[in-house]
Amino acid sequence: MPSASADFVSVSIIADGDKATTTVTGTPSSQVFVGTNASVDSHSFDTSFTAIGKTGAKVSGSGVNAAGGVTAGTAEATATLNPTVGAFTVGSGSLRGRNVSFISRLNRTAAGAVDLPVGFTEPVYATAKLGAGALLAGVAGAKVTATNYATVKTQIGAGKSVNIAGNLLVKDLIYQRAYADGFTVGASVGVGVGIVDPTASVGGTITTAFNGTVQNASTVVVSADVDASTYSEGRASAGALLAGATDVTVNATTSPIVTTSVGGDITASGDIVVESVVATRVEGYASGFSLGAVGIGKITVNSTSDAQVTTKVLSTGSLKSTAGSIRVGSYHNFANGDFIGTNLVTASSRATSVGFLFQTNIANVTADAQSDVATTTEAGSNLDAASGKVTVEARSGNFAVSDASSAGGGLISVETSTTPFAEARGYTTAELKGNVRHVSGGNTTAGANSLDVLAE
Repeated sequence: MPSASADFVSVSIIADGDKATTTVTGTPSSQVFVGTNASVDSHSFDTSFTAIGKTGAKVSGSGVNAAGGVTAGTAEATATLNPTVGAFTVGSGSLRGRNVSFISRLNRTAAGAVDLPVGFTEPVYATAKLGAGALLAGVAGAKVTATNYATVKTQIGAGKSVNIAGNLLVKDLIYQRAYADGFTVGASVGVGVGIVDPTASVGGTITTAFNGTVQNASTVVVSADVDASTYSEGRASAGALLAGATDVTVNATTSPIVTTSVGGDITASGDIVVESVVATRVEGYASGFSLGAVGIGKITVNSTSDAQVTTKVLSTGSLKSTAGSIRVGSYHNFANGDFIGTNLVTASSRATSVGFLFQTNIANVTADAQSDVATTTEAGSNLDAASGKVTVEARSGNFAVSDASSAGGGLISVETSTTPFAEARGYTTAELKGNVRHVSGGNTTAGANSLDVLAE
Protein backbone atom coordinates (compact mmCIF):
# COMPACT_ATOMS: atom_id res chain seq x y z
CA MET A 1 0.00 0.00 0.00
CA PRO A 2 1.38 3.47 -0.80
CA SER A 3 2.62 5.34 2.26
CA ALA A 4 4.94 8.34 2.60
CA SER A 5 6.07 10.93 5.12
CA ALA A 6 8.25 14.04 5.04
CA ASP A 7 9.63 16.07 7.93
CA PHE A 8 11.96 19.05 8.13
CA VAL A 9 13.56 21.37 10.70
CA SER A 10 15.03 24.65 9.48
CA VAL A 11 16.84 27.34 11.50
CA SER A 12 18.15 30.64 10.13
CA ILE A 13 19.64 33.78 11.65
CA ILE A 14 17.92 36.32 9.38
CA ALA A 15 15.27 34.81 7.07
CA ASP A 16 14.04 31.38 6.20
CA GLY A 17 11.53 29.66 3.95
CA ASP A 18 10.93 25.96 3.42
CA LYS A 19 8.35 23.71 1.86
CA ALA A 20 7.64 20.02 2.39
CA THR A 21 5.57 18.28 -0.26
CA THR A 22 4.50 14.67 0.18
CA THR A 23 2.29 12.80 -2.30
CA VAL A 24 1.11 9.21 -2.60
CA THR A 25 -1.18 7.80 -5.28
CA GLY A 26 -2.68 4.34 -5.46
CA THR A 27 -4.49 2.92 -8.50
CA PRO A 28 -4.88 -0.79 -7.68
CA SER A 29 -7.09 -3.05 -9.79
CA SER A 30 -8.76 -6.37 -8.97
CA GLN A 31 -11.05 -7.93 -11.56
CA VAL A 32 -12.44 -11.36 -12.35
CA PHE A 33 -14.65 -12.23 -15.31
CA VAL A 34 -16.18 -14.95 -17.44
CA GLY A 35 -15.42 -14.25 -21.07
CA THR A 36 -17.20 -14.54 -24.39
CA ASN A 37 -18.43 -18.05 -25.32
CA ALA A 38 -17.33 -19.26 -21.88
CA SER A 39 -19.65 -21.48 -19.84
CA VAL A 40 -19.36 -22.80 -16.29
CA ASP A 41 -21.16 -25.86 -14.91
CA SER A 42 -20.45 -26.81 -11.28
CA HIS A 43 -23.21 -29.44 -11.20
CA SER A 44 -24.24 -29.87 -7.55
CA PHE A 45 -21.57 -27.49 -6.21
CA ASP A 46 -21.37 -23.73 -5.74
CA THR A 47 -19.55 -21.29 -7.99
CA SER A 48 -18.26 -17.92 -6.83
CA PHE A 49 -16.51 -15.16 -8.77
CA THR A 50 -15.14 -12.64 -6.26
CA ALA A 51 -12.97 -9.58 -6.83
CA ILE A 52 -11.36 -8.25 -3.65
CA GLY A 53 -9.72 -4.88 -3.17
CA LYS A 54 -7.98 -4.44 0.18
CA THR A 55 -6.05 -1.26 -0.19
CA GLY A 56 -5.20 2.14 1.25
CA ALA A 57 -3.06 5.27 0.89
CA LYS A 58 -1.60 7.41 3.66
CA VAL A 59 0.72 10.36 3.86
CA SER A 60 2.03 12.70 6.53
CA GLY A 61 4.11 15.85 6.53
CA SER A 62 5.54 18.01 9.29
CA GLY A 63 8.00 20.81 9.73
CA VAL A 64 9.46 23.46 12.02
CA ASN A 65 10.86 26.80 10.81
CA ALA A 66 12.74 29.28 13.00
CA ALA A 67 14.56 32.49 12.11
CA GLY A 68 15.88 35.61 13.73
CA GLY A 69 14.06 37.83 11.24
CA VAL A 70 11.30 36.36 9.05
CA THR A 71 10.29 32.77 8.44
CA ALA A 72 7.66 31.16 6.25
CA GLY A 73 7.03 27.44 6.04
CA THR A 74 4.54 25.37 4.10
CA ALA A 75 3.64 21.69 4.19
CA GLU A 76 1.56 19.92 1.58
CA ALA A 77 0.32 16.35 1.98
CA THR A 78 -1.75 14.59 -0.70
CA ALA A 79 -3.09 11.03 -0.58
CA THR A 80 -5.10 9.70 -3.52
CA LEU A 81 -6.67 6.27 -3.90
CA ASN A 82 -8.44 5.30 -7.13
CA PRO A 83 -9.15 1.56 -6.95
CA THR A 84 -10.88 -0.48 -9.65
CA VAL A 85 -12.77 -3.61 -8.62
CA GLY A 86 -15.01 -5.80 -10.74
CA ALA A 87 -16.63 -9.23 -11.12
CA PHE A 88 -18.52 -9.58 -14.38
CA THR A 89 -19.25 -11.51 -17.54
CA VAL A 90 -18.56 -10.71 -21.16
CA GLY A 91 -20.47 -12.03 -24.15
CA SER A 92 -22.44 -15.26 -24.56
CA GLY A 93 -22.30 -18.43 -22.50
CA SER A 94 -24.06 -20.17 -19.62
CA LEU A 95 -23.76 -20.60 -15.86
CA ARG A 96 -25.03 -23.82 -14.26
CA GLY A 97 -24.76 -25.49 -10.89
CA ARG A 98 -26.15 -24.93 -7.40
CA ASN A 99 -25.47 -21.44 -5.98
CA VAL A 100 -23.73 -18.84 -8.17
CA SER A 101 -22.35 -15.51 -7.01
CA PHE A 102 -20.56 -12.52 -8.53
CA ILE A 103 -19.20 -10.29 -5.76
CA SER A 104 -16.97 -7.21 -5.67
CA ARG A 105 -15.51 -6.26 -2.29
CA LEU A 106 -13.58 -3.11 -1.46
CA ASN A 107 -12.13 -2.99 2.06
CA ARG A 108 -14.97 -5.16 3.41
CA THR A 109 -15.29 -8.79 4.43
CA ALA A 110 -17.83 -11.19 2.99
CA ALA A 111 -19.98 -10.47 6.06
CA GLY A 112 -19.79 -6.72 5.39
CA ALA A 113 -17.34 -5.69 8.15
CA VAL A 114 -14.61 -3.12 7.47
CA ASP A 115 -11.41 -4.85 6.34
CA LEU A 116 -8.34 -2.61 5.93
CA PRO A 117 -4.70 -3.43 5.21
CA VAL A 118 -2.38 -3.94 8.18
CA GLY A 119 -1.24 -0.59 9.56
CA PHE A 120 -4.21 1.37 8.26
CA THR A 121 -7.00 2.88 10.32
CA GLU A 122 -8.50 4.71 7.32
CA PRO A 123 -8.49 3.74 3.63
CA VAL A 124 -7.14 7.20 2.77
CA TYR A 125 -5.33 9.24 5.41
CA ALA A 126 -3.51 12.56 4.99
CA THR A 127 -2.12 14.82 7.70
CA ALA A 128 0.24 17.78 7.96
CA LYS A 129 1.61 19.70 10.94
CA LEU A 130 3.74 22.82 10.72
CA GLY A 131 5.18 25.41 13.09
CA ALA A 132 6.96 28.68 12.31
CA GLY A 133 8.57 31.19 14.68
CA ALA A 134 10.61 34.35 14.16
CA LEU A 135 11.26 37.77 15.69
CA LEU A 136 9.63 39.82 12.92
CA ALA A 137 7.16 37.44 11.28
CA GLY A 138 6.34 33.75 11.49
CA VAL A 139 4.04 32.26 8.87
CA ALA A 140 2.94 28.62 8.77
CA GLY A 141 0.71 27.16 6.05
CA ALA A 142 -0.50 23.61 5.41
CA LYS A 143 -2.56 22.08 2.64
CA VAL A 144 -3.91 18.55 3.12
CA THR A 145 -5.84 16.54 0.54
CA ALA A 146 -7.33 13.06 0.90
CA THR A 147 -9.21 11.62 -2.08
CA ASN A 148 -10.90 8.22 -2.42
CA TYR A 149 -12.59 7.58 -5.78
CA ALA A 150 -13.53 4.01 -6.67
CA THR A 151 -14.69 2.39 -9.90
CA VAL A 152 -16.65 -0.79 -9.27
CA LYS A 153 -18.56 -2.94 -11.77
CA THR A 154 -20.34 -6.13 -10.82
CA GLN A 155 -22.65 -7.56 -13.44
CA ILE A 156 -23.84 -10.49 -15.46
CA GLY A 157 -24.03 -9.12 -18.94
CA ALA A 158 -26.23 -9.69 -21.94
CA GLY A 159 -25.77 -13.06 -23.59
CA LYS A 160 -25.12 -15.03 -20.40
CA SER A 161 -27.84 -17.45 -19.28
CA VAL A 162 -28.21 -18.80 -15.74
CA ASN A 163 -29.84 -22.11 -14.91
CA ILE A 164 -29.17 -23.17 -11.33
CA ALA A 165 -30.81 -25.16 -8.55
CA GLY A 166 -29.96 -22.64 -5.84
CA ASN A 167 -29.50 -18.90 -5.39
CA LEU A 168 -28.01 -16.23 -7.63
CA LEU A 169 -26.20 -13.31 -5.98
CA VAL A 170 -24.76 -10.27 -7.77
CA LYS A 171 -23.41 -7.93 -5.10
CA ASP A 172 -21.09 -5.04 -4.27
CA LEU A 173 -19.68 -4.58 -0.76
CA ILE A 174 -17.89 -1.24 -0.69
CA TYR A 175 -16.23 0.79 2.07
CA GLN A 176 -14.85 4.22 1.20
CA ARG A 177 -13.50 6.84 3.57
CA ALA A 178 -11.12 9.80 3.32
CA TYR A 179 -9.52 11.48 6.34
CA ALA A 180 -7.68 14.83 6.19
CA ASP A 181 -6.18 16.66 9.16
CA GLY A 182 -4.07 19.82 9.21
CA PHE A 183 -2.52 21.83 12.06
CA THR A 184 -0.37 24.98 11.96
CA VAL A 185 1.19 27.37 14.48
CA GLY A 186 2.67 30.76 13.64
CA ALA A 187 4.48 32.76 16.36
CA SER A 188 6.46 35.97 16.36
CA VAL A 189 7.28 39.12 18.27
CA GLY A 190 5.95 41.01 15.26
CA VAL A 191 3.34 39.12 13.21
CA GLY A 192 2.22 35.50 13.53
CA VAL A 193 0.10 33.78 10.88
CA GLY A 194 -1.40 30.28 10.79
CA ILE A 195 -3.09 28.98 7.62
CA VAL A 196 -4.53 25.51 7.07
CA ASP A 197 -6.58 24.01 4.22
CA PRO A 198 -7.67 20.35 4.57
CA THR A 199 -9.93 18.67 1.97
CA ALA A 200 -11.42 15.18 2.09
CA SER A 201 -13.37 13.76 -0.86
CA VAL A 202 -15.07 10.42 -1.53
CA GLY A 203 -16.77 9.54 -4.81
CA GLY A 204 -16.61 7.36 -7.87
CA THR A 205 -19.06 5.01 -9.57
CA ILE A 206 -20.46 1.74 -8.23
CA THR A 207 -22.42 -0.20 -10.85
CA THR A 208 -24.31 -3.43 -10.19
CA ALA A 209 -26.35 -4.97 -12.97
CA PHE A 210 -28.01 -8.06 -14.43
CA ASN A 211 -28.61 -8.03 -18.17
CA GLY A 212 -28.62 -11.74 -18.97
CA THR A 213 -31.29 -14.41 -18.59
CA VAL A 214 -32.14 -16.45 -15.52
CA GLN A 215 -33.98 -19.52 -16.73
CA ASN A 216 -34.24 -21.06 -13.29
CA ALA A 217 -33.13 -20.18 -9.75
CA SER A 218 -34.42 -20.33 -6.22
CA THR A 219 -33.79 -16.69 -5.26
CA VAL A 220 -32.09 -13.81 -7.08
CA VAL A 221 -30.45 -10.81 -5.41
CA VAL A 222 -28.84 -7.92 -7.29
CA SER A 223 -27.52 -5.57 -4.64
CA ALA A 224 -25.11 -2.69 -4.02
CA ASP A 225 -24.07 -2.12 -0.40
CA VAL A 226 -21.97 1.04 -0.02
CA ASP A 227 -20.60 2.77 3.08
CA ALA A 228 -18.99 6.12 2.19
CA SER A 229 -17.77 8.88 4.50
CA THR A 230 -15.36 11.80 4.84
CA TYR A 231 -13.64 13.51 7.75
CA SER A 232 -11.80 16.82 7.44
CA GLU A 233 -10.35 18.87 10.29
CA GLY A 234 -8.25 22.02 10.34
CA ARG A 235 -6.67 23.79 13.33
CA ALA A 236 -4.59 26.93 13.30
CA SER A 237 -3.01 29.06 16.01
CA ALA A 238 -1.15 32.35 15.73
CA GLY A 239 0.38 34.55 18.41
CA ALA A 240 2.48 37.74 18.31
CA LEU A 241 2.93 41.00 20.17
CA LEU A 242 1.74 43.05 17.20
CA ALA A 243 -0.71 40.84 15.27
CA GLY A 244 -1.89 37.26 15.20
CA ALA A 245 -4.03 35.98 12.30
CA THR A 246 -5.49 32.61 11.37
CA ASP A 247 -7.21 31.37 8.23
CA VAL A 248 -8.83 27.91 8.30
CA THR A 249 -10.64 26.42 5.29
CA VAL A 250 -12.16 22.95 5.67
CA ASN A 251 -13.86 20.99 2.89
CA ALA A 252 -15.46 17.55 3.15
CA THR A 253 -17.52 15.95 0.37
CA THR A 254 -19.10 12.51 0.03
CA SER A 255 -20.57 11.95 -3.44
CA PRO A 256 -20.63 8.35 -4.71
CA ILE A 257 -22.72 7.49 -7.75
CA VAL A 258 -24.45 4.16 -7.13
CA THR A 259 -26.53 2.47 -9.85
CA THR A 260 -28.21 -0.93 -9.62
CA SER A 261 -30.23 -2.19 -12.56
CA VAL A 262 -31.85 -5.16 -14.29
CA GLY A 263 -32.24 -5.15 -18.03
CA GLY A 264 -32.59 -8.89 -18.61
CA ASP A 265 -35.08 -11.66 -17.87
CA ILE A 266 -35.21 -13.28 -14.43
CA THR A 267 -37.36 -16.26 -13.46
CA ALA A 268 -37.09 -17.61 -9.92
CA SER A 269 -39.25 -19.71 -7.65
CA GLY A 270 -38.52 -17.55 -4.59
CA ASP A 271 -37.90 -13.90 -3.85
CA ILE A 272 -36.24 -11.47 -6.27
CA VAL A 273 -34.51 -8.41 -4.83
CA VAL A 274 -32.96 -5.50 -6.72
CA GLU A 275 -31.56 -2.87 -4.35
CA SER A 276 -29.10 -0.11 -3.60
CA VAL A 277 -28.18 0.33 0.06
CA VAL A 278 -26.01 3.39 0.68
CA ALA A 279 -24.81 4.99 3.91
CA THR A 280 -23.10 8.39 3.82
CA ARG A 281 -21.52 10.57 6.49
CA VAL A 282 -19.63 13.86 6.33
CA GLU A 283 -17.71 15.62 9.09
CA GLY A 284 -15.99 18.99 8.83
CA TYR A 285 -14.38 20.65 11.86
CA ALA A 286 -12.37 23.85 12.15
CA SER A 287 -10.79 25.77 15.02
CA GLY A 288 -8.68 28.90 15.16
CA PHE A 289 -6.90 30.82 17.90
CA SER A 290 -5.25 34.20 17.36
CA LEU A 291 -3.51 36.46 19.88
CA GLY A 292 -1.84 39.85 19.58
CA ALA A 293 -2.34 43.56 19.79
CA VAL A 294 -4.50 42.82 16.78
CA GLY A 295 -6.21 39.44 16.61
CA ILE A 296 -7.92 38.26 13.42
CA GLY A 297 -9.58 34.91 12.80
CA LYS A 298 -11.25 33.56 9.65
CA ILE A 299 -12.94 30.16 9.30
CA THR A 300 -14.74 28.48 6.40
CA VAL A 301 -16.28 25.00 6.63
CA ASN A 302 -18.10 23.28 3.78
CA SER A 303 -19.53 19.81 4.44
CA THR A 304 -21.52 18.25 1.61
CA SER A 305 -23.23 14.91 0.97
CA ASP A 306 -24.22 14.58 -2.67
CA ALA A 307 -24.73 10.87 -3.31
CA GLN A 308 -26.68 9.80 -6.38
CA VAL A 309 -28.49 6.52 -5.75
CA THR A 310 -30.50 4.86 -8.52
CA THR A 311 -32.19 1.46 -8.70
CA LYS A 312 -34.10 0.58 -11.83
CA VAL A 313 -35.66 -2.10 -13.96
CA LEU A 314 -34.98 -1.12 -17.54
CA SER A 315 -37.55 -1.21 -20.30
CA THR A 316 -36.10 -4.58 -21.40
CA GLY A 317 -36.28 -6.04 -17.90
CA SER A 318 -38.65 -8.78 -16.80
CA LEU A 319 -38.78 -10.20 -13.25
CA LYS A 320 -40.92 -13.25 -12.49
CA SER A 321 -41.24 -15.03 -9.15
CA THR A 322 -43.47 -18.09 -9.31
CA ALA A 323 -43.91 -18.50 -5.54
CA GLY A 324 -42.26 -15.49 -3.90
CA SER A 325 -42.18 -11.69 -3.85
CA ILE A 326 -40.34 -8.98 -5.77
CA ARG A 327 -38.73 -5.91 -4.20
CA VAL A 328 -37.02 -3.09 -6.09
CA GLY A 329 -35.64 -0.48 -3.72
CA SER A 330 -33.20 2.34 -3.05
CA TYR A 331 -32.14 3.03 0.53
CA HIS A 332 -29.99 5.94 1.66
CA ASN A 333 -29.19 6.12 5.37
CA PHE A 334 -31.97 3.64 5.99
CA ALA A 335 -31.63 0.16 7.52
CA ASN A 336 -33.62 -2.32 9.56
CA GLY A 337 -36.87 -0.49 8.92
CA ASP A 338 -35.70 2.93 10.12
CA PHE A 339 -33.57 5.91 9.16
CA ILE A 340 -30.02 6.11 10.48
CA GLY A 341 -30.14 9.43 12.30
CA THR A 342 -26.45 9.30 13.20
CA ASN A 343 -25.38 9.49 9.56
CA LEU A 344 -25.09 13.26 9.55
CA VAL A 345 -23.56 15.98 7.46
CA THR A 346 -21.78 17.98 10.14
CA ALA A 347 -20.03 21.34 9.90
CA SER A 348 -18.60 22.87 13.05
CA SER A 349 -16.26 25.72 13.95
CA ARG A 350 -14.67 27.16 17.08
CA ALA A 351 -12.88 30.51 16.93
CA THR A 352 -11.07 32.47 19.61
CA SER A 353 -9.47 35.80 18.86
CA VAL A 354 -7.84 38.07 21.43
CA GLY A 355 -6.58 41.51 20.45
CA PHE A 356 -5.42 43.90 23.06
CA LEU A 357 -6.34 46.78 20.74
CA PHE A 358 -8.58 45.17 18.11
CA GLN A 359 -10.04 41.73 17.39
CA THR A 360 -12.42 40.23 14.85
CA ASN A 361 -13.73 36.81 13.84
CA ILE A 362 -15.31 35.70 10.58
CA ALA A 363 -16.92 32.27 10.23
CA ASN A 364 -18.94 30.74 7.38
CA VAL A 365 -20.01 27.21 8.24
CA THR A 366 -22.23 25.20 5.88
CA ALA A 367 -23.65 21.68 6.11
CA ASP A 368 -25.49 20.56 2.98
CA ALA A 369 -27.20 17.15 2.76
CA GLN A 370 -28.45 16.92 -0.80
CA SER A 371 -28.38 13.28 -1.92
CA ASP A 372 -30.86 12.21 -4.59
CA VAL A 373 -32.46 8.75 -4.50
CA ALA A 374 -34.62 7.19 -7.21
CA THR A 375 -36.28 3.84 -7.85
CA THR A 376 -37.87 3.27 -11.25
CA THR A 377 -39.42 0.51 -13.30
CA GLU A 378 -39.33 1.82 -16.83
CA ALA A 379 -42.15 1.65 -19.35
CA GLY A 380 -42.06 -1.74 -21.06
CA SER A 381 -40.74 -3.60 -18.04
CA ASN A 382 -42.78 -6.23 -16.18
CA LEU A 383 -42.90 -7.48 -12.60
CA ASP A 384 -44.72 -10.76 -12.01
CA ALA A 385 -45.16 -12.10 -8.47
CA ALA A 386 -48.70 -13.42 -8.83
CA SER A 387 -48.45 -15.38 -5.58
CA GLY A 388 -46.69 -12.71 -3.59
CA LYS A 389 -46.03 -9.01 -3.12
CA VAL A 390 -44.43 -6.42 -5.39
CA THR A 391 -42.66 -3.48 -3.74
CA VAL A 392 -41.12 -0.48 -5.47
CA GLU A 393 -39.68 1.94 -2.93
CA ALA A 394 -37.18 4.70 -2.27
CA ARG A 395 -36.20 5.85 1.22
CA SER A 396 -33.64 8.53 1.89
CA GLY A 397 -32.40 10.26 5.03
CA ASN A 398 -30.64 13.60 4.53
CA PHE A 399 -29.58 15.07 7.88
CA ALA A 400 -27.53 18.25 8.30
CA VAL A 401 -26.11 19.93 11.42
CA SER A 402 -24.11 23.16 11.52
CA ASP A 403 -22.78 25.10 14.49
CA ALA A 404 -20.32 27.90 15.02
CA SER A 405 -19.04 29.57 18.15
CA SER A 406 -16.64 32.44 18.65
CA ALA A 407 -15.05 34.14 21.61
CA GLY A 408 -12.77 37.11 21.83
CA GLY A 409 -11.88 40.32 23.52
CA GLY A 410 -10.14 43.59 22.84
CA LEU A 411 -10.34 47.33 23.22
CA ILE A 412 -12.24 47.21 19.95
CA SER A 413 -14.09 44.00 19.19
CA VAL A 414 -15.90 43.42 15.88
CA GLU A 415 -17.83 40.29 14.96
CA THR A 416 -17.97 40.68 11.19
CA SER A 417 -20.05 37.54 10.70
CA THR A 418 -20.62 34.15 12.24
CA THR A 419 -22.92 32.27 9.91
CA PRO A 420 -23.78 28.61 10.52
CA PHE A 421 -26.09 27.20 7.83
CA ALA A 422 -27.55 23.71 7.53
CA GLU A 423 -29.81 22.42 4.77
CA ALA A 424 -31.30 19.00 4.14
CA ARG A 425 -32.69 18.56 0.65
CA GLY A 426 -32.59 16.21 -2.33
CA TYR A 427 -35.14 14.30 -4.38
CA THR A 428 -36.55 10.94 -3.37
CA THR A 429 -38.72 9.27 -6.01
CA ALA A 430 -40.34 5.88 -6.59
CA GLU A 431 -41.91 5.39 -10.01
CA LEU A 432 -43.82 2.43 -11.40
CA LYS A 433 -43.93 3.08 -15.12
CA GLY A 434 -43.89 -0.54 -16.26
CA ASN A 435 -46.36 -3.39 -15.83
CA VAL A 436 -47.26 -5.63 -12.91
CA ARG A 437 -49.03 -8.53 -14.57
CA HIS A 438 -49.11 -12.29 -15.00
CA VAL A 439 -49.54 -13.71 -18.48
CA SER A 440 -50.43 -17.40 -18.98
CA GLY A 441 -52.03 -19.12 -21.91
CA GLY A 442 -52.85 -15.82 -23.53
CA ASN A 443 -54.66 -14.60 -20.42
CA THR A 444 -53.50 -11.64 -18.40
CA THR A 445 -54.15 -11.43 -14.66
CA ALA A 446 -52.83 -9.46 -11.70
CA GLY A 447 -49.08 -9.70 -11.27
CA ALA A 448 -49.21 -9.54 -7.45
CA ASN A 449 -51.58 -10.07 -4.60
CA SER A 450 -50.23 -6.86 -3.04
CA LEU A 451 -48.50 -3.82 -4.56
CA ASP A 452 -46.64 -1.07 -2.66
CA VAL A 453 -45.06 1.97 -4.30
CA LEU A 454 -43.45 4.23 -1.70
CA ALA A 455 -41.14 7.24 -1.54
CA GLU A 456 -40.04 8.53 1.83
